[in-house]
Amino acid sequence: MFSKRITIKGKVRSSALICVVALALASCANQSPAPQPEIIVIAPVAAPVEEDVAVGIEVEAEEEEPPAPSFEVISEDDLGPELVDAYSYHYSPEVLEANLYELAKTYEGQITLGVYGQSVQGRNLNFAKIGDGTKDITITGGIHAREYLSSVAVMNVLEELLRMQKTGDPDITDMLTEYRIWFLPSLNPDGAALSQAGEIRNRKANANGVDLNRNFAEGWDAYVGRPAGSSEFYKGPSPLSEPETKSLVEFVESEGRNIVYSIDMHTLGSVVYSADKRGEETRRLSSTMSQATGFPIYADPSEGGNYSDYLGARGIPTITIEFGRYTTGSIVDESQGPAVKEIAKKIPDALYLLTQQ
Repeated sequence: MFSKRITIKGKVRSSALICVVALALASCANQSPAPQPEIIVIAPVAAPVEEDVAVGIEVEAEEEEPPAPSFEVISEDDLGPELVDAYSYHYSPEVLEANLYELAKTYEGQITLGVYGQSVQGRNLNFAKIGDGTKDITITGGIHAREYLSSVAVMNVLEELLRMQKTGDPDITDMLTEYRIWFLPSLNPDGAALSQAGEIRNRKANANGVDLNRNFAEGWDAYVGRPAGSSEFYKGPSPLSEPETKSLVEFVESEGRNIVYSIDMHTLGSVVYSADKRGEETRRLSSTMSQATGFPIYADPSEGGNYSDYLGARGIPTITIEFGRYTTGSIVDESQGPAVKEIAKKIPDALYLLTQQ
């Protein structure tokens, strides 16, 4: 319940008229079948002639109910099976895109899909958005070709949030009234497809041979890297030379975007990389996600040109989460998929804690 003040203001010629107005309003209030509110007249005992005075009434009004969800809330028992595959080797860009449309159909009214650009080879750069708030959180993955398990992890987080929202989880419901969470699961779909097909399976680069996570303007000049033709660490001929990085920057800088946190998912190492020097909010973000995943925090190893450098220059708190353990080289083996999924599913609760502090 909250108090609402109704004020009537105008020129009056005597305090008697003030009393008449107040009594009339009080009489109207007394005719209501609802419990009688306390009525307070705000006026001097005698108002000077021709002076502005105000008559105020304190009435109690019902607090507005939050808007009803645009989808049917169901019990956990009525939820269907999870749709996102926990395994990485067969999770191609085409399977991922089909998965997004399956989620949109299953969780109609909860999720918005879109395309923010195209890759070198013409694949869609997809996004999914849930929540209706005014503050934005971005969760990205797959910027490096061989790290396609990170795309699965992003999709795991998305599906878990949708399932929690669908069952009316009060914490997630509250968070999504204040925040919009944007999922960009595959920043480098061409590279993922090439790696999965066995064409330089260990590559990080896009179809042009550019390491997208070295192609951002911030620190690009200072970063040396490797020459063209390398499967990783080639920064490209110029900053934002690639359609994938250019489209991502345009997305981040879109009108109305208000990004307060950003999480970029990679493999592997089971660590959280954070540039804590960027401020308290970055420290809170890294600490919260470290506790959720069980991964230790290490200093961001960027040498320039990284996505994290770009976000940091814009004052956006950002971290990198590296999933998976080193077992068979630089690619996470398929057997780790279910374990990665279970860790990723802890992130929605961590997001709620982060946004409530």
